[in-house]
Amino acid sequence: MYPEIIAHVPPDSKEIPNLIHELCNFANNESVEFIHPIIKGIILHFLIGYIHPFNDGNGRTARSIYYWYMLSQGYWLFEYMSLSRRIVRSRKEYDLAYLYTEYDEMDLTYFIKYNIKCIDESLNDLMDYVKKKQREQEDIKKIVQNFPELNLRQGMIIEEFMKHSSKLFAIKEISETFRVVYQTARTDLLLLASKGFIIKKISGKTFVFTFNENSTSFSSIK
Repeated sequence: MYPEIIAHVPPDSKEIPNLIHELCNFANNESVEFIHPIIKGIILHFLIGYIHPFNDGNGRTARSIYYWYMLSQGYWLFEYMSLSRRIVRSRKEYDLAYLYTEYDEMDLTYFIKYNIKCIDESLNDLMDYVKKKQREQEDIKKIVQNFPELNLRQGMIIEEFMKHSSKLFAIKEISETFRVVYQTARTDLLLLASKGFIIKKISGKTFVFTFNENSTSFSSIK
């Protein structure tokens, strides 16, 4: 059995109140020497993890303060970027960035480079998501334009079926997904089934619906 390895020893508990006070001053006061807001946010992120003021939740707190600082500096796009997800996906790199910094005389370059990489990857993820949503909106627009008897919500339902072409949808799921009452969802689905966009089936005593891959209705928009 391997002996326990302690990677980080936080400051003595008696020092924590003063360290947090200094951190707050650093966060809220603009120093004479300019520090780019992104770099400063990353430093705040590091400091909470290093000071480790809580028994649990230090990482979440550090990321929350990081987000808070970036939003307070006008970087509103951070609200839509999944930085935490990126960190979870590269947890080993995240931990090593802390350790390299601490064991190389507190050279923050390691931690800063890691976080900038995460920002870059998160921004790419966001741009890919936006492009995906734009394509979906274009598909919905084509459906509604080619079938004027359908409303926008019904076009969106068809798009949902197209994205999950092998899935069986219950009326309740469509009701919850599109935030309409059960009867409205049922009416929409029965209409789309009658026009051949989707197929109605019976599962037990209830209706379920699936995408009609053999439908000729889409030939004019593909």
